[in-house]
Amino acid sequence: MYDHNLAVFDPDILISFYQGMSAEMLVESLQIYLQEGAMLQETIMMDFDLGKDVQRGFHSLKTTSKMVGAMRIHDICRNYELQTQREERLRLISEFEMEWESAEEAIQAWIDAR
Repeated sequence: MYDHNLAVFDPDILISFYQGMSAEMLVESLQIYLQEGAMLQETIMMDFDLGKDVQRGFHSLKTTSKMVGAMRIHDICRNYELQTQREERLRLISEFEMEWESAEEAIQAWIDAR
């Protein structure tokens, strides 16, 4: 089960991973994350619906999510990798879809404020 108390987006984590980068570079990094993450999210959802393994997609998204401070997405991905029960994986997939939208909104709001 993932931790609902984690921040949807924590810019302090982003800044700590990318120390010394300009605001423009941080924004560009987040924009890349949102673009690539949206493609991964779409692939994960499509593959899951088709009964394909989605472990690789979650693994890819786990690392980048932590680096940009998308902590709930990171935690869901980490939990999915550790989970073996199908019922729990189904629940995580559903929560992942909702949390992805929240993360996109929070990150975009931070970008727009720059």
